[in-house]
Amino acid sequence: MVDAATCRADVRAILETIMPSTPPFTPSSAPSSALSSARGRKPIEFTFAAFLVMCFATCGLIGLFANFATPVPLYRLAAREVALDDATRALASPDPQAAIEALRPRLDESADALLPLRADMPSVIAAERAAMRERMLADAHAVSQRMIVMITTITAMAAIFGVAMLGLSRR
Repeated sequence: MVDAATCRADVRAILETIMPSTPPFTPSSAPSSALSSARGRKPIEFTFAAFLVMCFATCGLIGLFANFATPVPLYRLAAREVALDDATRALASPDPQAAIEALRPRLDESADALLPLRADMPSVIAAERAAMRERMLADAHAVSQRMIVMITTITAMAAIFGVAMLGLSRR
């Protein structure tokens, strides 16, 4: 087991080999202005440290929520585009009705527009693709509006928390 004195001696020896020309620091070698400013400084209080931690945590949480929520409409759009492409390819199958019916979980509400099959299915799929893009655009707008409300709410709550923490630190 290594004691503290041996450890300090090892650290001093390493520092002397790395920086041999640097004189050791002693309080008497420091400028008097540095000592007076260090003595006059108040230690950081717990409430102020908690306030700073909460500021960083709040910013991190906002970023985390935004990273997960914002791209969801884009992911849904891409998945639906692939499903509509698969529905177009399913028209060439021997039983297009059953093939498109098998795609129903991936097509979601687009399946209701495609089924039952009609004679002009390529134009029906094209019309549904355009309608689906409009729905996804509206969904993306709704997500962005919710993100604005969430960021505003969390920022206001963090400000109230900060005022409360600073109020506690003055007591």
